[in-house]
Amino acid sequence: MKNRETLPVYRAVHDQVFLPIFATDTPDWKKQAHACVEAGCQVIEITLRLSNATEVIEWFLNEYPDHYVLVGSTLEEDSVVEKMRSRFPQLRTLDELSALGVHGFVSMTGWSEQTLERFSEHHIVIPTSMTIREAFRQTAAGASFAKVFGNNLELVRMLAGAGCFGACPAMVTGGIGLDRIAQTIESGALLVAAGFELLVEEGSHEMTQDQWVRKIQTCLETAKKARRDRYPGILTNPDDSNSNWLESLPHYHPY
Repeated sequence: MKNRETLPVYRAVHDQVFLPIFATDTPDWKKQAHACVEAGCQVIEITLRLSNATEVIEWFLNEYPDHYVLVGSTLEEDSVVEKMRSRFPQLRTLDELSALGVHGFVSMTGWSEQTLERFSEHHIVIPTSMTIREAFRQTAAGASFAKVFGNNLELVRMLAGAGCFGACPAMVTGGIGLDRIAQTIESGALLVAAGFELLVEEGSHEMTQDQWVRKIQTCLETAKKARRDRYPGILTNPDDSNSNWLESLPHYHPY
């Protein structure tokens, strides 16, 4: 079972429903980060695709010490990270990221059961699953959610369906703009995530912080309403005890 020190992060991620992703380089990243917090986000994802990923991670953790950072685009193999740093100097090993004080990891690749068991005790871990079997194996090994790509909603439906007993909670990302949030959650997703590049107002080359706040608030509200409709049994009152909240979840959890 997962160390209960991760439960506040797990609950914050779960309750937020929508996760904003810092995935592409932009001079506006501080503006976007402030907007996330002002809009009500407790958790953000910062990916290693940013050329200044470490700077953004360290800045956010220092600026908002009561909030949580998940690091995306992580690789589990240290040897691969070391080799690829010559081309992508922003890459960091999982141990290096853990030393920065991050709260979790998201990966475009599936993780080995050994790596999941090691890092899931003290972190939220969300590796990609391409099949039902992969989702079950990774969930059993400690994955907090199964990351599923937005072009594979059929897998989300199967994971949420009767044949799989809805055991593996899915986070869907990839091509998820505001117009797809409700549809994706209706398919069975517990969480959705989107990069800022997919949230830019149509015809707008630059958005103000207030515009970002309103956009992120709309995403949060849309996602939370869709999940209340899809999973009405999940408790949403922050005053509910952790025990009662965990009992209300329709899927497996590692606590």
